[in-house]
Amino acid sequence: MSVVDRNVIDLVFSEEDYEVLCISDHIPWNDDVIKGHWEILQDKLKDYMGFIQSGQFKEKYGELKPAILIFFSHMYPDVVEKFLNKLKEVYCDFGCDLRWKYDPRE
Repeated sequence: MSVVDRNVIDLVFSEEDYEVLCISDHIPWNDDVIKGHWEILQDKLKDYMGFIQSGQFKEKYGELKPAILIFFSHMYPDVVEKFLNKLKEVYCDFGCDLRWKYDPRE
């Protein structure tokens, strides 16, 4: 599963007090597709936040805190990191930690 698969959690793992919901993003960040790629990623993030805010996360994982981790196979441009930093603040207000990692092996 990956960023293009809607309404599916790609991977989940436990980490201390968190249950980490992962997104696998394998799409390159070419200049001509940045906007489309960002829209795909936003849709996936909305799906994850819907899962968290609907109460399904709490039903499944109890008192663990939610975190979302995006694994990028391709380095993201600065503009994407700026958007992610803004989203991180918003998600924090909802009790969710947003993280991202570039790792070409993922």
